[in-house]
Amino acid sequence: MVNYNKLFQKIWRFFRRSSTSELEGYRQAIFYPGSTLRANYDLPEIPIRPTYGDLNLSYELLEAYHWSYEYRHAIDTVASDCFQQLQGQIASWFVEDKLSDGTKVAPEVLEVAEELANTRYGKDLILGGDALMRAAIECLAFGDSFIELGLEKTGLGKDEWDITSAQYLPVFSIFVEKDAQSRTLSYLQRSRLSPSEDDVAFNPLKILHFKYKSRGLYGNPIGFPSLEAWRKFKECSVALETAARDVAIVPWLHILPEDKTEKDRIEYMQRHEAMAASGIITNLYLMNGAEVKKATIAAGDTLKPLMDYWLQLRYMCIPPRIPAWLFPGMLDANGGAKDLNGQPALTYSRLISEVRSLLGEQVRWAINMKLVLRYGYDFYYANRKFDICWPEWILTPLTDYAQELRVKDEPSMAAEEDDDTEEDINEEDGEEDGQEDVEEEELDKVRTGKHSKHTKKLRRRNGAKI
Repeated sequence: MVNYNKLFQKIWRFFRRSSTSELEGYRQAIFYPGSTLRANYDLPEIPIRPTYGDLNLSYELLEAYHWSYEYRHAIDTVASDCFQQLQGQIASWFVEDKLSDGTKVAPEVLEVAEELANTRYGKDLILGGDALMRAAIECLAFGDSFIELGLEKTGLGKDEWDITSAQYLPVFSIFVEKDAQSRTLSYLQRSRLSPSEDDVAFNPLKILHFKYKSRGLYGNPIGFPSLEAWRKFKECSVALETAARDVAIVPWLHILPEDKTEKDRIEYMQRHEAMAASGIITNLYLMNGAEVKKATIAAGDTLKPLMDYWLQLRYMCIPPRIPAWLFPGMLDANGGAKDLNGQPALTYSRLISEVRSLLGEQVRWAINMKLVLRYGYDFYYANRKFDICWPEWILTPLTDYAQELRVKDEPSMAAEEDDDTEEDINEEDGEEDGQEDVEEEELDKVRTGKHSKHTKKLRRRNGAKI
């Protein structure tokens, strides 16, 4: 039976040329099919897809990103640095008008790229600006990130289709299907590990799949080796807290005389606890030979070995290629100073470039799709060569900024030097002549005996005698 309601909605949307795009997936996990309550909150994702065949690892990756100070801020710093500029502007991708060999890029390609960079879905840019920052975070923290592109007719023509929207899909709900030759067949958003009728299947052309260090179907999280350190860190934190409290809180010792029995000790303890419960104890009456004193504290720093181990675990929670000096106090951990002496900025900049390149590869796919939709496959094939570029990333902001200011000031300083006239030179000569006259006058005063401290110095300098 024909679903007329759905048919009328499509016709109405077509003639209105509505901005409602053909997005099929859900931005959150389909854990409760048909329920829209979860869509109103930014809740942590409930993983469905196992990592390395173990669902617990997916939970631990989510836990580490949301709760580990080092893991979370290291990844967020890398992602934000991919889109930073010195004076606060957003550094996003663009297409250069020339290739590295000097070949010019077709103006249609530049137009399509600029249009895609500025396309908005509601208030948000779909791929331009810092819209891909979340993709950088997810592919580093979880290994993968998925964006669904919304395709829609933009006119009355038969082939007038365009990319009008995009949305992120939950990482651990997306499954990739490939054939025996590793060709991607489809992407599935599942509500459970096994297939069900609630699954949403996507055409692979519509999905941008960002993978860090691809291992086949999925990417490899940068901090996966740090999960073991994260487990130990949680246990060590509890042990360190307990040990610090035990060392800091020194108990009182109530020593009874030797002739007292266990019954006397219990009666004394009960009387003392009753007095303590009633308020501050101002008077204490002891038996002959009894004593009340503080327990002695163990000599030396008993927490130092445990504290060093705790710092080392924190250091191991930082993903590789990220300098430890981003975190205050981490240089005290083993290996921090060695990393600092080894110029970590160069290694860190290579990580920034690597993340930008994996983002740019998926942007290239979106541009190619837009070219095919607008100009056809033949045009795309003839003009498919172009480079996704990024603004220069500043390694040492203060030094480069000072150099930039100095370069800008040099032309003006040179112009000021060229404006020096003969009048200025004559004025300088006049000042020198005037100084010589003053010196000569001071020497005359020396000869007549009228001299000051200043003239004495002047006399010594010129070799004169009193």
